[in-house]
Amino acid sequence: MTSLHQTYSTLANILSDKNNIDELLNDIKKDQIDWVNLVKVSSEHLVLTTVFCKLEEKELLQLIPKDLKDYLQELTAINRNRNQDLLNEIKNIALLFNEKNIDYVFLKGAALLTLGYYNDLGERMVGDIDVLIEESQIPIAKIALEHNGYKSVKPRLSDKYLEKRHIPRLVNKEKLAAVEIHSQLLKKKHATKLKPSTVLTNSQNVGGILFPNDIDLLKHAILGFQINDLGNYFNSIHFKHIYDSLILINRNGISALAISSINKKHFIYGSIYFDDFSMTKSNLKDKVCKNLFRFRMKHQLINKIWNYFLRKIWYLMTIVNRTQLFIMNSDYRKDVLLLLKKV
Repeated sequence: MTSLHQTYSTLANILSDKNNIDELLNDIKKDQIDWVNLVKVSSEHLVLTTVFCKLEEKELLQLIPKDLKDYLQELTAINRNRNQDLLNEIKNIALLFNEKNIDYVFLKGAALLTLGYYNDLGERMVGDIDVLIEESQIPIAKIALEHNGYKSVKPRLSDKYLEKRHIPRLVNKEKLAAVEIHSQLLKKKHATKLKPSTVLTNSQNVGGILFPNDIDLLKHAILGFQINDLGNYFNSIHFKHIYDSLILINRNGISALAISSINKKHFIYGSIYFDDFSMTKSNLKDKVCKNLFRFRMKHQLINKIWNYFLRKIWYLMTIVNRTQLFIMNSDYRKDVLLLLKKV
């Protein structure tokens, strides 16, 4: 069975412009790539269409299995058309916010897509349209979107009592993507590492649409996964976030060494597979972390056990926090009991 390490290496060779293409070419020609596993991992990391576009860019599509090529080509075409519709919707939302003098910036995939960071519109999978808005103006922005056909999804119980970085998603049945309005970029404990006020103040205006500057986009690409998605806790990497950071670093001539302090693990683990991160300095502790990560990726059972115990610990911490809230907050207690009665 192909190890995760082998699959990660192949995926990195496809996505990177700096990795040795001869190694990738040799693996394809000698039929050493587990395409089924590569598709599975690429799907989990939301870079399946990116894989197709990079293989096409490197003129390697003719060497992969035909049924896989046809599947990826169709999937990318669908995603390309979807992203074109998303671009139009982002522009319409920007016009709406500009008319209301709302202080905003589009985030993540919506920003990178609109700014033209991808060579092919089908390259990046985009879920929601994420936008950061100055907190006091969020009610105005919400009403403006509601007047344009958007409706809030039913909030969960946790939305009422736990601090969230964004309000419940706004959905328009005639649109492909929901809009997620953020008041914060990172979890409360780490909020100062990327302050919304700073990002909004340092925004860039491109074609009448507001975005974070490139450094803040890069910080959010890294910290969003490492902190919000628990990448730092699980000591893991995510290729969508790595690819976004690669694009921002390479196209802006930013040295990974200069910004590796944003979250060092992103670059330590990324450097195992991407030559783009090879300039990152590392000490003995970093090297130990790097070797342990590589060992886990080479031994699937050990990695599964590692993740299993970390998930159990996280769930236990969540239960403890919710129990404390249940005891201390009478309103939360009433709502939980009411919900249990309905069940």
